[in-house]
Amino acid sequence: MSVEHLKDYDFKSGQSGNLAGRPKGSVGGRALLLARFDKFLAEKTTAVKIEHAWKRSLNADAAKFWREEVVPLLPKEMLVRIFGQMMMGQDENIAKELRAIREVLATAAKEGKSLDSIQSDIRSRMQGAGRS
Repeated sequence: MSVEHLKDYDFKSGQSGNLAGRPKGSVGGRALLLARFDKFLAEKTTAVKIEHAWKRSLNADAAKFWREEVVPLLPKEMLVRIFGQMMMGQDENIAKELRAIREVLATAAKEGKSLDSIQSDIRSRMQGAGRS
């Protein structure tokens, strides 16, 4: 079967597949789903349930809690910084940053904050902890 008749439809090097682009103001399905999820997380009853689940998870296995519950909430630049400090043996700096993260997560659970808000709060606290 020949595909010669499809040559006119091949992508051109350096040319976008959608020349018109996404229409201004349009929102993708993932963004809509995340917005609904943030609203769900902000509900008081949801926040209380999450806080109880976090406590159970932390008490059951602290390392697993850190790896599966806390790390995904952290901004990538924070993980890089913590890892770098670990490699240089700066345990006191790591301890300060972990205390700040714990405080942010405790407040977020009580207030039912969104993931973006949690990450923003962590970034702010880490910038302050990095200077002290």
